[in-house]
Amino acid sequence: MKLSRLLFGVEVRGASLGGFVLDRDIPAVCSDSRKVTKDCLFICLRGIHDDGHAHAAAALERGAAMLICERGREVILPNGSPYVLVDDTRSACAKIWNNFCGDPASRLCVTAITGTNGKTTTACLLQRIYQTAGDTFAEWDDAEPANRFSDTRMIGTLTGTLTTPDPDELYPLLADLASDGCDNVVIEASSHALALGKLDALMPEYAVFTNLSTEHLDFHGTMDNYFAAKAKLFRMARLGIANADDAYFPRLLSEAACPIKSYSMYGADADYRAVDIKSRGTYGSDYTLVTPESGTAREIAREIAREIAIHTPLCGAFNVANTLAAAATALEAGIPGEIVAAGIASFDAVKGRFEQVNATRGLGFDVFIDFAHTPDALTNILKTARAVVKPGGRLTVLFGCGGDRDPFKRPVMGKIASSLADFTVITSDNSRSEQPSAIISQILKGFDRERPHTVIENRRDAIFYALENAREGDLILLAGKGHENYELTASGKRHFDEREIVAEWVNGRGAGDGDAP
Repeated sequence: MKLSRLLFGVEVRGASLGGFVLDRDIPAVCSDSRKVTKDCLFICLRGIHDDGHAHAAAALERGAAMLICERGREVILPNGSPYVLVDDTRSACAKIWNNFCGDPASRLCVTAITGTNGKTTTACLLQRIYQTAGDTFAEWDDAEPANRFSDTRMIGTLTGTLTTPDPDELYPLLADLASDGCDNVVIEASSHALALGKLDALMPEYAVFTNLSTEHLDFHGTMDNYFAAKAKLFRMARLGIANADDAYFPRLLSEAACPIKSYSMYGADADYRAVDIKSRGTYGSDYTLVTPESGTAREIAREIAREIAIHTPLCGAFNVANTLAAAATALEAGIPGEIVAAGIASFDAVKGRFEQVNATRGLGFDVFIDFAHTPDALTNILKTARAVVKPGGRLTVLFGCGGDRDPFKRPVMGKIASSLADFTVITSDNSRSEQPSAIISQILKGFDRERPHTVIENRRDAIFYALENAREGDLILLAGKGHENYELTASGKRHFDEREIVAEWVNGRGAGDGDAP
């Protein structure tokens, strides 16, 4: 692909081509000097711990034909280097990869979901609604093409190691989906990805905001920066869908560049509202979804009811909010209310989101796994778990906090656990380069030491302890890892699946030597 085409949409601030011509073909794009191939375009990315500009000479020696670098950083490039100057190489990287892959972003209807909690569940719900719509539309003679919704893909936590893939993975993936005939893509947009420009080549049809609470301050520094990363999505999209119950909603409304449709489950004056909410315990919730009087933004042939009866098998008030977000987005996309309701009713689980472990059925107590790793998420899941504990049973929570991540939340989560659980097992959770004992000490600073608890650093041993001490009617919540099947420590990454560990205990009734599998 010609360099001029690769740079389409990139704001170029200067260049030193050194005899290089814009119509020269570039066979590859790279941002890792170790992977440079002959005549490739090398993008100098500046990271937290490393700066790609420092590897420019190595890239040129390995055969790179041209460098993309940030204005002001060209001074450290070797003399005579051919380069193009931009303000932000990360933003340029996304646009260059999108161009290199044939601009798949323009051929897909993209919904991007952002928020501290609820991204994965909302994305899964929306995918199910779209698939339900595709199956139903296929039976209508007057419908749009049947595959408009049926082939909807999701990119996020459950499909990769990163919530939002890097550009060299994301845009080739989008190109593959577009080539396969996929029309709709639902993407989990993390704050890191937005701040680092990974999605800058996209113009999402819909941007969804679920909520914002303390998280990732190790990266963003302040809540203002964290919010700014999320708000960026609403300067890229055609239409926003946002949670009116969240404290940051008014600010998002004032800073967004796109129209915003709101939703609420707590009585806010919103476009989409959940009323008459009835909890069914472990069987989910029922509510009435009240839609705008004027109908949806995209009118369709069939009349849409103003009130829609919704049943979700997902339990907990936070899942009412997640279904609201998905429903509002789907209705704005033109999907009839009855199909939205059917899609939500057919979706009964997300791996690692208040997922019941079947291995303990019949033992008199229940075990649930949840990804809750933020103060807000831990609060919500403990309140949900409390509502479904059997009469006379106790609520036990087992949790830790990740290493090399926001340390400010650790004592906060300790306080939450001691106030909302009957018994707490404090343990490790992806300690990475930090000492687990140091992380646990910070958790204990906020924990009420008068409340029943124990500290067991080894997470497998901690799980065994919780199971061995369970009583009739108890509910044990294993919080923090959710869908993950690995553990990250200073020694590296190793297999660690809590479902397997629970099953191991059930099969051996506690037999084991305490070593992680």
